[in-house]
Amino acid sequence: MIKALAPITTTDLARDLATLGIDLIRKAGCEYGDIRICTYRNQNLTARDRSLSQLCDNVSSGFGVRVLLKGAWGFAASPYKTPEEVERMVALAVEIAKGSRLS
Repeated sequence: MIKALAPITTTDLARDLATLGIDLIRKAGCEYGDIRICTYRNQNLTARDRSLSQLCDNVSSGFGVRVLLKGAWGFAASPYKTPEEVERMVALAVEIAKGSRLS
């Protein structure tokens, strides 16, 4: 029997990336942390004298990681939604929190 595999959806990818991010935040010993994965769509229309003169449709996406480590906040963000980038941004947010604590 041959089974067709369902393609990975955006929701599945976001859930997997969020789970990875939260696991890494916990392993870093943070008191608090969150990861927000977002997609934004911007549409602009310009009309003059009953005719459309300009139409813009832009989509952007990415994620941000916020952590609280020993009373200091750290934040990092990226437009690249990959497991490697989540690891890098969590590590960067933790380093920023450590640096914020020193100041």
